[in-house]
Amino acid sequence: METIMEIYVTSKVAHASMWRRLREEGVPIKADWIDFELDVSDDQQVQHLWDLCFADVNACSVLVAFVQNGEVLKGGLAEISVALAGKKKVLLVGEVPELGTLARHRNISRFGTLEEAMSSIGFQVKSYLSAQAKKSA
Repeated sequence: METIMEIYVTSKVAHASMWRRLREEGVPIKADWIDFELDVSDDQQVQHLWDLCFADVNACSVLVAFVQNGEVLKGGLAEISVALAGKKKVLLVGEVPELGTLARHRNISRFGTLEEAMSSIGFQVKSYLSAQAKKSA
């Protein structure tokens, strides 16, 4: 198994706290957007955030895209494209019909759960996600 130096994550902003928690637990997540308070009406802030995101994608070893039922990936589509253009591995969790046939690209691996995706690169996250599911129930 190859050593993963940095993982970029993309998802809805609602999942930012999950990514921060996983990073605190030692998963090498490098995605500045999870710590960014964005004012979407401020064009300069939005442009700065996109610059940060694309730089993070370019610096990562692998990108993990996480989508739950009913969510629509928007900005993540651009981030996935940047990753693929850079010949990065993309781990896709959930259904992203917006990707169309691109979801079958040789550098994209599809997974049913985040636990499976993270395990494929050597990280165990099941305990945290199970605890989160219990809190949500």
